[in-house]
Amino acid sequence: MKHILIAFVLFVAGITFLEVQSKTNAEPVAADVKPTNDIETLERAFSSSNYQESINLDDFSDLEKISYAFDNGLSDIQVRGFGEVTKVLADDNDGSRHQRFIVRLQNKHTLLIAHNIDLAKRINTLRQGDEIEFYGEYEWNDKGGVVHWTHKDPRNKHEHGYLRHSGLKYW
Repeated sequence: MKHILIAFVLFVAGITFLEVQSKTNAEPVAADVKPTNDIETLERAFSSSNYQESINLDDFSDLEKISYAFDNGLSDIQVRGFGEVTKVLADDNDGSRHQRFIVRLQNKHTLLIAHNIDLAKRINTLRQGDEIEFYGEYEWNDKGGVVHWTHKDPRNKHEHGYLRHSGLKYW
């Protein structure tokens, strides 16, 4: 009986060894892979669902950050920028009141600025053609995006934002 048990153990060990060997000695498969600089091919390869892009937006310039957020449909991003007021819009009086205007950035991208005038001072002297600096939170939309939170947060739970116009800071 002892000899049968030893023979059985050796048999099982031999089969296990052969299975492992057959898996590690698999034949290589020939693949026709050529280097490419074709942007479309590279974008398709890197946009697969298994690819996780690691981007640190803090490494971007202000303009790059806004462009990247718009191109990738991102929201809730703190942005700073400068631009020209291209249109002063009517105030939004639904809920919290907001002074609204369109700003064109240096790269021709346009943004809607929604400045909460229940929490911050209105810019009474704002006119089309004026230069303005903004710091607030970017929210994506298909028209270029909206920047809001251009004021102090009375609860201190959100980063403070501001607008700067004609040397004065509004927040």
